[in-house]
Amino acid sequence: METLNNTLDRPQIKRNKNLAANGMHISSINDLIVKNTTRAQTEIFEKIINWNLDREKMYCANHLGYGHPEHLDEMEVEYKKFMFLVCAYHDQVIPISEKVDDLWHAHVLHTRRYEEFCEHVFGRQIYHNPTVSDEENYALRPDYERNTLTLYKKHFGSPPVKFWLDISPTGACCTH
Repeated sequence: METLNNTLDRPQIKRNKNLAANGMHISSINDLIVKNTTRAQTEIFEKIINWNLDREKMYCANHLGYGHPEHLDEMEVEYKKFMFLVCAYHDQVIPISEKVDDLWHAHVLHTRRYEEFCEHVFGRQIYHNPTVSDEENYALRPDYERNTLTLYKKHFGSPPVKFWLDISPTGACCTH
């Protein structure tokens, strides 16, 4: 796999109108993928970042009590980073943070949209495997720390505390 170290070689992505309209200016893939990224991974991330999740965010606001649009916009970016990790490391267990999982649930509930997203981005379905107990969540904690957080740092730098680090002891939940 070719690793892109020269940021000039990375393609520019179209500005995501939804994120830009809400003050999150993402003008290039370089804003999010910091290092250790192949050209193919960059192209996949471009597809993920440009996917519209407005309906899913509206669901979170109206049915799950997320009242701050800025928080939902930030959660959207973190969810998209997670989906990139799932795609790039599909052979590893990549648990999601409990603080980002609600958006994944909302996306899955919009079945047709989720299927279209998976097919467009990954060429296949990404199945959501929910946990049903704190014990299951706790059992995922080593994979969360070893895989999710390590790979997040590799591609995106330090994860935002409020989404990835400020979680309960059983806070790693759901896998693909």
